Amino acid sequence: DRNPSVSSMQIAGSIPLPVVTEAQWLRDLLLSENPDRSVEVVLNGVDKEIFTEKHNPHTPEEGFTVLIEGSLDAVAKNTAYAIESSLRSTQATTITHVGNRPFATEDSRYHFIQSGVSFQQMAELYRSHHVQVKTPLAEGMFGPPLEGFHCGLPAIVTPVTGAEEYIEDGVNSIVVLWDDTAGVGRAIDSLAENHDLWKRLQKGARKTAELWPNWDAQASL
Repeated sequence: DRNPSVSSMQIAGSIPLPVVTEAQWLRDLLLSENPDRSVEVVLNGVDKEIFTEKHNPHTPEEGFTVLIEGSLDAVAKNTAYAIESSLRSTQATTITHVGNRPFATEDSRYHFIQSGVSFQQMAELYRSHHVQVKTPLAEGMFGPPLEGFHCGLPAIVTPVTGAEEYIEDGVNSIVVLWDDTAGVGRAIDSLAENHDLWKRLQKGARKTAELWPNWDAQASL
């Protein structure tokens, strides 16, 4: 089983209380184990004052930059895979990693930023890159690609649990598999070489962000 969240949700589901959760797959799991339970889904809101495009990100004509966020020590985040796969790209000019420690590579395109940056700094990183690569093995409903969408940044992602809440392959993202490092590199190259495709995914990311609830809407629900 790729998803350790399943066992923890089974334990949580055994507590005799109504439940509010963040994704449909979690609701379905809880109800399958506890069909008499009251379970509601409330999507994670986004602070649209911070995570906003402000201005159009620079165009791919100026180079093609990749952003990766995640700890190298959290197995479920699968960050090393995202970095290794991105380094397979021939067209990426910069690969920025925000994490707990640097990845071991001599590739001069790799740039490390220590985690702990502010929301505002993270939003600026989203705005200043061309694509985000996020390849987790397990999530409830992962937030970084969605935050990136609000900043005009499309994504390359794995079909992890929770992705179905907002990820659409070929619309706002490119979906890749967990065992295809070359495929991730090719996906990056396809966006770097096909600016119309990149712009189409960026447009889809903006549309997804436009329809997504903000923090006040989440709080009300």
